[in-house]
Amino acid sequence: MNRTETLHLATQAVADREKRYGMPADHFAKVAMLWGEAFGWSVQPQHVPLALALLKIAREVNAHGDDNMIDLAGYAALAGEVA
Repeated sequence: MNRTETLHLATQAVADREKRYGMPADHFAKVAMLWGEAFGWSVQPQHVPLALALLKIAREVNAHGDDNMIDLAGYAALAGEVA
């Protein structure tokens, strides 16, 4: 898969998730609150897409998957949006 395909699919994935789950900033705020409660430390909404990107990187280190790269591109875009 080339970069144009990866970015195109990432754009589609982000749009699909927004339709399903709502605005990313709102969703990340909910996740940050839940993680903060679960782990006992402060988590900011802008940290959520970075943590999810790290999950994709960890998976990619184990085994290549186009979905890892697509999701990583999407999380990078969302991290820039909520920064």
